[in-house]
Amino acid sequence: MTAGPVAAGSLARGALVDGLEIRAHVHDGNSSQVYQARRGDGEVVVLKVARAPGWHRLEHEAALLTRLAGCRTPSVVARGQAHGRQYLATTWAPGVDARMVGAELRAGPASRRALSGLCAAILSAYADVHERGAVHGQVHPRHVLIGGSGSVQVLDFTRGAWRGGPVPPGSDLGTLSSPEQAAAWRSGAYFAVTPAAEQYSLAALLYLMVTGRLYAEFAGTRPTVAEQILTARPLAFTERGTEFWPALERLLARGLSKDPAERFGSVREFAGEVAMLAEEARDHRARSVRPRLVEPPLAGLLEAFREATRIGGALVREGLPDPPTCSINYGAAGVALALCRLARLGDDAAALTAARAWLDLADRQSRLPGAFYDDDLLASKTIGAVSPYHTASGLDLVQAFIARACGDAGAQQQAIDAFLARVDAPCANLDLTLGRSSVLLACALLHDHAAREWPATHRLRGHGDALCAQIWAGLETNELGYLGIAHGWAGIAYATLLWSRTRRLAPPDPLRRILDRLAAAAEPWRRGARWTTRTGARGDDAYYWPGWCHGHAGHVFLWTLASAVYEDQAFLELAELAAWSTWDSKLTSPTSLCCGAAGAVYALLSLYRRTAEPAWLLRAARLANAAALDGQLASDTSSPHSLYKGHLGLAMIAADLRDPQRSAMPAFEPEP
Repeated sequence: MTAGPVAAGSLARGALVDGLEIRAHVHDGNSSQVYQARRGDGEVVVLKVARAPGWHRLEHEAALLTRLAGCRTPSVVARGQAHGRQYLATTWAPGVDARMVGAELRAGPASRRALSGLCAAILSAYADVHERGAVHGQVHPRHVLIGGSGSVQVLDFTRGAWRGGPVPPGSDLGTLSSPEQAAAWRSGAYFAVTPAAEQYSLAALLYLMVTGRLYAEFAGTRPTVAEQILTARPLAFTERGTEFWPALERLLARGLSKDPAERFGSVREFAGEVAMLAEEARDHRARSVRPRLVEPPLAGLLEAFREATRIGGALVREGLPDPPTCSINYGAAGVALALCRLARLGDDAAALTAARAWLDLADRQSRLPGAFYDDDLLASKTIGAVSPYHTASGLDLVQAFIARACGDAGAQQQAIDAFLARVDAPCANLDLTLGRSSVLLACALLHDHAAREWPATHRLRGHGDALCAQIWAGLETNELGYLGIAHGWAGIAYATLLWSRTRRLAPPDPLRRILDRLAAAAEPWRRGARWTTRTGARGDDAYYWPGWCHGHAGHVFLWTLASAVYEDQAFLELAELAAWSTWDSKLTSPTSLCCGAAGAVYALLSLYRRTAEPAWLLRAARLANAAALDGQLASDTSSPHSLYKGHLGLAMIAADLRDPQRSAMPAFEPEP
């Protein structure tokens, strides 16, 4: 074992345990810590390390797992001791705990079919274990891992037993324990875990998954809990705020019988009964209710934005109070772009008029101090001279969008030429938000809605083609440092793919090699995959961000687009993995497009448009509505009307969710 603050009880990213490199911390247990690690051949594994010498349960777990090979359990990769502490490495499986998935399924369509099917799969996984002569010993939602496709894996056999091994008295009595265990705990006797006792615990777990609540109102001290386990009958689903489901309730009540003789003959029999119920649920015609994608708090953000930015209001007269006041990312140009988008989505003449007024405001104030800089963006060396997100070229981009919405072809061409003139300046930076790739992306957005025969379009093509070639000249040897969309390889690749698609040209040859390297850098996490923010990152989870700028949400856009350009299913699978990590992060605050929930929502919507899978639309809507529930929103930012750093992104999502097939992240995705 080398490197890392072992004395503090944790291992840092990059620490080695007998050649296994720590990649991330996963979970802390009472006696061990769990990490994601990587073998020398690149295989990602789960690594459990005892907290102190003399704890030998990992050796016991390894022996059990070896004999359970072929069951839905981890496989042993390596085991041993390092500095006197046991460790166990097992295969990595994607997924999240059963309780989290139960909550998702309860909120989705066809919830009965999905929930009963998952219950049957969990029971079947445990039945496999029992039929090998083993018991798990500690049923808990964290120990049942559910993958994105519904796969099940049973984890943590540190308290498992082979044909009823003893468990010390007083250990691990919880609300999912069986009456037999509660009685033994109360008397101080040893308790031998049995399949019948585990069946009770499994029924309690399934009740929790289906209702979101425990089967009884457990409260008080551990002796009180033991008494409740021994006497309390399962409450009806309706008492838990869940729709009456008598067929499943009867099955769970049998599994929760206090007398083991009254339970199912085996967990396999239990699984079969629930599986039959799941098949019957396929024919169950649930009430045909269209899910409401926009809840009142989210709709309120959109209405508040409309009211705050209306013609005659104080903001449009006086301008935004905090610099930068004019840019797309922070200022009036971003407000104008959002209003233009609203006009196009709803054929809203008032919004289009307001958009022109806000762009006029940005133009009037564009030469004032603070128009494009603030304390964080002190000088042109920070944001450069060409980025449409942060400089005056963004005003020309928005002008082109407004002219297009007005049907004014002449003004649209003038705006394209003005944009090209502004970005014809030296810029050493390559990234998507500050450098030349931002210009290439803007060229793609402009080209998408420009008539092919316009002279301005020809000039736009020439500039974009030359810029793309300049960016990729020697790019493979560039030490960019970052991997994500905003400042890294993913962003340069995304802008190039967007330009190649709008020009109907093959992407530059090196791009595929860069994509392959990014694909290889994906690290499995929960149900999906994630990327470090930097190449060669050391340390711990600070190097993983969930949002658009540096995290998995940004990668969803890249891989979704790459799958379309290259017609490569492997890239679409990467997009789905990135989307799972985005969803599993449950990023609800801050709300912004750049780092927060709004950017994550647009990422899930991009995958929905590509796959037409309704589940991704529902996840996007649920994430957006959850973020909007933060009624104060004050802690997010001092600039609520900033398009990329404030609350305006969520307001735009409220409009986009009304026609999600036409959704587009502002100034980043092409409008359909």
